[in-house]
Amino acid sequence: MQPIRYTLSYYLALIDNAEDQNKFEYLYNHYQKQMYYTAKRILNDAFIAEDAVHEAFVKIARNMNKIDDETSDRTRAFVMIVTENAAKDVYRKRKQYFEKEIYEKINEDGETTSIIDECIPALEIPDSDFQGSDLGKAIGKLSDDARQVVLLYHGMGYEVPEIAEITDFTVAKVRKLLTRSKHTLKELLDAMKEEAADER
Repeated sequence: MQPIRYTLSYYLALIDNAEDQNKFEYLYNHYQKQMYYTAKRILNDAFIAEDAVHEAFVKIARNMNKIDDETSDRTRAFVMIVTENAAKDVYRKRKQYFEKEIYEKINEDGETTSIIDECIPALEIPDSDFQGSDLGKAIGKLSDDARQVVLLYHGMGYEVPEIAEITDFTVAKVRKLLTRSKHTLKELLDAMKEEAADER
């Protein structure tokens, strides 16, 4: 694993009270490696993955009031969602940069290139991450944005305004994703039940 360029003390300086600092130190020591590999899987670049982990740690440090038990599975899921979202933000920024390069290149020589396809992988969350129940498999088939919102709202109990703050989505977008996901999940689960019935 690449060494994270920002030290623990950098992030602790963003946190006001000692209790939250202790919680953050636990998260930093226990999840740094997993956060890095999550970001690297999405971005396929070790150096840029460090930037995503840094952004995730900053976001976590500024939202320590949302963490009650730093050792809980709920907190672990929160950390991973924030990391994944930070990596997606980096992905989008790089995609915009490469699209600008391509546009300029087209203007220069009139030919398109496959720079984006070569340099930035698609954001895919494998179904294997959600093996188990039909509901878990159905959630795994949602879009990245929808899956994050559903897990934060239904799985971890965050309110809509909190989810908007964590994901940098608007409140309206969070509500829309929750509504659409509800219908999508029902359709997916109904299809799974029909498929299972046909196999009997």
